[in-house]
Amino acid sequence: MTTKQYQKRPTSEEAIKELKNLLGERFSTEEGDLKKHGNDKSHLPAFDPDGVAYPESTEEVAEVMKICKKYKVVVIPYGVGTSLEGHTSALFGGIHVDTSHMKKVIRFSKPDMDITVEAGLLKTELEKWLKEKDCFFGVDPGSESTVGGWCATGASGTMTVKYGTLRDNVLNLTVVLEDGRILKTANRARKSSSGYDLTHLFMGSEGTLGIITEITLKVYQIPKAISAGSCCFPTVRNCTEAVTEIVQSSLGSLARCEFLNVKAIQAVNKLFETNYTEKPSLFLEFHGNTIEQVESVKDKLSQIVNNHKAEGFQFTSDEEKRKIMWKCRHSAYYASIKLRPKSKLLVTDVCVPISNLPNIIVETEEDFVKEGLSCPIVGHVYDGNFHVMCPIYDEEEVIIERLNARLVKRAIEYEGTCSGEHGVGYGKMDFALQEHGEVFMDISKQIKKTFDPENRLNPGKIFN
Repeated sequence: MTTKQYQKRPTSEEAIKELKNLLGERFSTEEGDLKKHGNDKSHLPAFDPDGVAYPESTEEVAEVMKICKKYKVVVIPYGVGTSLEGHTSALFGGIHVDTSHMKKVIRFSKPDMDITVEAGLLKTELEKWLKEKDCFFGVDPGSESTVGGWCATGASGTMTVKYGTLRDNVLNLTVVLEDGRILKTANRARKSSSGYDLTHLFMGSEGTLGIITEITLKVYQIPKAISAGSCCFPTVRNCTEAVTEIVQSSLGSLARCEFLNVKAIQAVNKLFETNYTEKPSLFLEFHGNTIEQVESVKDKLSQIVNNHKAEGFQFTSDEEKRKIMWKCRHSAYYASIKLRPKSKLLVTDVCVPISNLPNIIVETEEDFVKEGLSCPIVGHVYDGNFHVMCPIYDEEEVIIERLNARLVKRAIEYEGTCSGEHGVGYGKMDFALQEHGEVFMDISKQIKKTFDPENRLNPGKIFN
């Protein structure tokens, strides 16, 4: 846990008065509201804001930003508080701009297969809306998160195998800049060679360059046929080496390829009373136009996993069985924390080239066990991305910080990254120079200064 002290920048009474005049009851300084917004799902210390604004449109966000510029107030965007690296902590005070009142679907085009939504729309709300149109969003990030939060952190999810990362699925953004100007980063064309790629500049910027208020996403037709498979292996190395061969085999209908180690399987079995074999496992899913198409990979996949000593290989098109399997995988966070009552959870996130995946997961598991912590490990392993979920008590914080630092160092040595999808926040800020080098950091700071000359937009995140 960080012990750094932050110098709070007081939010003036004049600023609070103007914000209340603008938003009325939708600007709060109630203690309960401040406490709620000071916390996220990380293990990091809480830092409460001085106030919370609840705008209802891009134009209102712009007016909030103009007032904050006038009084030099720190501004931190806030989705729903599911971040894992302290992204929304008000390290220097200031106000949160909470997008929870901005949930509109602005437009939808079935012919173009795209949708424009406001930043506060939840994943579950987006899925429900699209399902009525026989469509879905392919990336599948965390279930409780917002579309704006996905973009701010550069999120991904379980289906990047087939549909790509979030960066592959965002066509444009509407962003409110620090002075209240409204920027649209692109039009709706699927590609463009015109000008700088500002859309992807703001993706993963974590509110340090502006506040994302509207997003245009690619959407997909719901597959006519879906089938799932699972199998387990005697060792982690057998399992992850099977993934490497699956990647090389280019199974076109493969949509998901998820890894769970023994401890993760034990955790979901305990929470859901399932009976998955408690060995390193793969959960897979296939999308296609016909059942014959998705099941045509069964023999090829079976041969691949059997080459790596797979056990209990199962393949099913039964919707209920698939739902149970993916509910277990998506609930790994909650299953992990239930392993140790009254613990708090540190969730790591690194990503490496797929060829280095077997070594890094084996070495990481061994490293944690040596320190007396046997933790669930899950991952979108087709991408080389995995998470260690560590339920810890206060006295173990020093140990876990040390283990996390070694894990990140290991990932970077394997030509990977300190975060494949969670982002940097202030929890992983110290690793940025280690990963990127001085030139990258210098350029990043110049970009930050251009967009935020007074360092008022989510200061203390990504880099000092």
